[in-house]
Amino acid sequence: MILLGKSVFSPEFCAQCQASKIALFADSSLPYGPKLTAFLRKNGLPAELFPLPPGEKGKTREVKQALEDQLLEKRY
Repeated sequence: MILLGKSVFSPEFCAQCQASKIALFADSSLPYGPKLTAFLRKNGLPAELFPLPPGEKGKTREVKQALEDQLLEKRY
């Protein structure tokens, strides 16, 4: 499942989420990635942050491949 936007900050989302693992991808220059990770963990959800290079630097095949490798290594 892929979710975007502020809906994941809601208590309703946390109460309904049945995920065994949650992977978050966020621009490393923005504060919402760590904030969302902390919020989800505080609400008992197994969230892990995968920071992306800021701006256009994060939109490459190399970054995509590195993320895929990390996800596979961590058994997502």
